[in-house]
Amino acid sequence: MHETICAVNEPQKNRVVASRKESSEVATNGSIQKLTARELEILKLLAEGRYYRDIGEALGISSSTVRAHLHSVYLKLQVKSRTQAVIKLHEYHQQQDRV
Repeated sequence: MHETICAVNEPQKNRVVASRKESSEVATNGSIQKLTARELEILKLLAEGRYYRDIGEALGISSSTVRAHLHSVYLKLQVKSRTQAVIKLHEYHQQQDRV
């Protein structure tokens, strides 16, 4: 079994908090490698538990632009939520650590 990150969605706060759990599943659909540098940067900040507004302020963009980038991320990763996107990011990092 491989340790993966399981994210807990807090929609009322537009925030994702990651916690660890054991799982043997690895991301198979979509790929982190398809993301642009900006999309990856935003996804990493989201994985840290940052709010959309905070991500926007850190990058000098609006929270609406953050949402637009994340919509593109979801399409590329073939996921439907922030939680699933963060899980794919963590699974990708785990795969890279094993290589």
